[in-house]
Amino acid sequence: MPPSPPSSPADLNLECASDTPPPIDLTAVDNCDGSITVSPSAVITPGNCENDFDFVRTWTFGDECGNSSSISQTISVQDDVPPSPPSSPADLDLECASDTPPPIDLTAVDNCDGSITVSPSAVITPGRCGNDFNMVRTWTFGDVCGNTAAVSQTLDVLDDIAPVITCPPDGSYETATASDNCTSPVSPTFTDNPDGTRTWDATDECDNSAMCTIILCE
Repeated sequence: MPPSPPSSPADLNLECASDTPPPIDLTAVDNCDGSITVSPSAVITPGNCENDFDFVRTWTFGDECGNSSSISQTISVQDDVPPSPPSSPADLDLECASDTPPPIDLTAVDNCDGSITVSPSAVITPGRCGNDFNMVRTWTFGDVCGNTAAVSQTLDVLDDIAPVITCPPDGSYETATASDNCTSPVSPTFTDNPDGTRTWDATDECDNSAMCTIILCE
């Protein structure tokens, strides 16, 4: 008669390989006196990643006459939990393309051991000039089992500020000067009017403009 084995340990459904408990020390009861041997074994069926597999543990109990019995425990490990991403960087409203900050280095925290990849990307929707566009930055975090999570940041860039123009004094044929919050330099142009005045115009690349007028002659 084979040894009478104990109850099988409860089957387990786990998320991570690191959650797998060590095997339990078990023994059996035999109808006759004598020692009982215990031969534990394990069969692993791998899945798609290190946190995806089925693990069957078997304890085989044998008496001195070669009679045997066994019990098994099945442990299923499957990580289907995405990494926990950080908070999204604050959205920004900017005036100039040159104000756009570099992307921030971000990482995530995962429920299981293993490296996390970070795949940053950006989608730009252009406007009417170089200082008018929408940018959406996205950071995608992936764990070793391909579970992903993402955060995004939106940057709206719009230059709607006119240059600052400075005209020369009346009667002067010097050139007006201008400065801009984004475009540098801005070169003013002029138009001479029939009434003896000269109008200077400074226009940036987004068509924001400022004007001033001087009297050329009395």
